[in-house]
Amino acid sequence: MIINVEPRKPAYEAIIKKLDSVGTDSKTAVKDAVNDTAKSLKEELYAAVKGTYSIKNSQFRKADIVRKNATKSQKTATITVKGYTLSLYDSYKFYKNTKHKAVRAMIKKASGKRDIQLSGGNYKAFVATMSNGHTGVFQRKPGTRMKKGTNNREKIKQINAMSKSKAAEVVYREQLQENTEERLNLMLHKHMNLVLEGK
Repeated sequence: MIINVEPRKPAYEAIIKKLDSVGTDSKTAVKDAVNDTAKSLKEELYAAVKGTYSIKNSQFRKADIVRKNATKSQKTATITVKGYTLSLYDSYKFYKNTKHKAVRAMIKKASGKRDIQLSGGNYKAFVATMSNGHTGVFQRKPGTRMKKGTNNREKIKQINAMSKSKAAEVVYREQLQENTEERLNLMLHKHMNLVLEGK
């Protein structure tokens, strides 16, 4: 997931025109405004993802959000979050199954605990350790069968959860995008005024 932090063309051209008309360094002002905005966005994005999802600290660190600054020749800063699909067991808060209850997971903190269970059959999720030592949350797949010697039971699949990249994308779109655009406009005017005031 990549977020581009850059001024909209009308605002950019207006500031460049005004600063160039008085012989000041317009591109430095734009660069500084964009980078200040991107710096704040990185902090806010991390806090918002951690506040929204129960993703474990070991699976999502601030260092996973990579910021690349704008320059005088490139007015766009980028925020990048990479990440493969995460297993539920390793990455999010969950509660183990019991004899009568399926594994319950809490992906979004506001949604609370929810059973992981397929409808139309007794296919509750469960925690298990495979013969290779891998532990995860699994679920049987209706309509499939394992190899001979396994009591002809259904095959199982591991249950994965939202990747940190996708979580960051959703949080940015739903919570931060509009405010980021407003902040960038404020930063552009702030740095323009600092240049005009000779500070």
